[in-house]
Amino acid sequence: MIHSKARFTYTEVDGILNGGSTDKPGEVVALLREMNKLAKIIESRRHAQGMLHLNMPEIELDFDKAGNVVDAHPADTSYPHTIIEMFMVEANEAVARMLDGVDVPFMRRIHPDPDSLSLKKMVETLKSFGISAPRHPDRFDLQDILDKVKGKPMEYAVNTYVLRSLTKAEYSPLAIGHFALASKHYCHFTSPIRRYSDLLVHRLFDIYIKNKNFANAPTQEELIEKGRHLTFTEERADDAEEDLKAVLILEMMKDRLGETMETIVSGLTNFGVFVRCNKFGIEGLIPMDMLGRDNFVYDFKAQCVYGQRSGKTYHIGQPLTVKIASINLAARQLNVVPVEKEGEKKEEHKKWKKKNQERKEQRKDKKKNRSKGRKGRR
Repeated sequence: MIHSKARFTYTEVDGILNGGSTDKPGEVVALLREMNKLAKIIESRRHAQGMLHLNMPEIELDFDKAGNVVDAHPADTSYPHTIIEMFMVEANEAVARMLDGVDVPFMRRIHPDPDSLSLKKMVETLKSFGISAPRHPDRFDLQDILDKVKGKPMEYAVNTYVLRSLTKAEYSPLAIGHFALASKHYCHFTSPIRRYSDLLVHRLFDIYIKNKNFANAPTQEELIEKGRHLTFTEERADDAEEDLKAVLILEMMKDRLGETMETIVSGLTNFGVFVRCNKFGIEGLIPMDMLGRDNFVYDFKAQCVYGQRSGKTYHIGQPLTVKIASINLAARQLNVVPVEKEGEKKEEHKKWKKKNQERKEQRKDKKKNRSKGRKGRR
């Protein structure tokens, strides 16, 4: 039986922890402050052990009374969220250690180490951005990379590349450990009402408390099969959620055609430049022929897109103001075009005139040299 003495939103707790006033009982406020201290101790210990922290906030949608999306914004990431996260991770790990202690197969949450080829590709890509990294980075090196770009324009892009270099977490009874959490013993235990994996662990926990008779508990082989199914359904649900969210955001943006928004260059290809709007959490494409009055090409080694005449470049992490040009809901595609500021236009025009003049002079010189050559042959 749980006796709840108070209900809080994360925002309320954040206000209290930062010295705000509240009408909640003093004993509850004191408990919150103790929780805050304990979470910081746990977090510090876990970081020292090599736990990774990627900064990739989820996007929350704002709905009107009719159920239409009217706005979107990054989810709140204030410290009270971390307090709960730290306690949940500790609980999950404690239960996994306990079940490991009685030598019974159980459903773990595993995260295999990244493979060397994926890490090598990531290191090469980051070096092209000017970010140095060891040839064979460990989890501490990865966190160092993430810390270096914290708060900088290329933060999201670098976090994305690091995430892509990692393997995917999955459900399995195999004792592989959890790379991102730097944990040898880990399972999902804290959400049995919404995750079947947690319910499986709770059933074993119940047996442990009552009589420790695991004769009828699932076997290793049964758990391997269940783990495959749970991993598949989790990935399918995540994909469906992300797809629906993208559709709803694009539907909202259909009413904003022609509007400008601030973005960061997030990807480069031979057919265009991808930009990310952090406010809406969505990527848009600038096709090559919409980048400007020039012939733009993609330089893979230098990791940039540049104009052959103007020398103008686009690179990962570059802030860019764009205009919403078109939306294709069926393809889940947003097309945008860059918006040049007046000063940039003048500077670009000066560069173009200078380059054009240089080309004219080069043509004249070539013409003179050819003429001299013909006279010499006479």
